[in-house]
Amino acid sequence: MGIQNSIGVCYRTPSENVYGYGIHASVRELVSEISNKNFVLFGDFNYRGIDWASNGCDSSVSTKARFFFDCINDCCITQHVDFLTTDKSRPILDLVFFR
Repeated sequence: MGIQNSIGVCYRTPSENVYGYGIHASVRELVSEISNKNFVLFGDFNYRGIDWASNGCDSSVSTKARFFFDCINDCCITQHVDFLTTDKSRPILDLVFFR
C-alpha cells in the first residue's frame, strides 16, 4: 500500500436556502474522514466568530461554527492562513488546512 494523499477545495455558502441544514454535519464528517490521511484542503467555509490566530472563538461564534472549530482541533488539523484574504474588517474565512 502506498501513501494516500488528497487535495480538495470546499466552498460552503452562508445561505441555508441553497444547501439545506445538513451540510454542517457533512463538512465535519468529511474533515474527520480525511484526518487520518495526508491532505491539503483549501476553502471558504464561512464560519464566523473563529479566531484562527489565537486558536479560539469569540463570543459571537455560532454553535455550528464552534462544532466545526472543535472538529478541526479534535482531528489535530492545522489551519495555515495567517492573514486576511478579503475585506480587512472581516474574519479570516479563506482557509488552508493540511496534515
